[in-house]
Amino acid sequence: MSYKQLPKASVFHLWQSISELWNEAAKRQGLLK
Repeated sequence: MSYKQLPKASVFHLWQSISELWNEAAKRQGLLK
């Protein structure tokens, strides 16, 4: 299944999840205040 076949809502939700994980990792490393 191609990512182009996914609804945009699913792609956005996936991006949100990745962003949240990235922010958590950055906070743990003290990159974000």
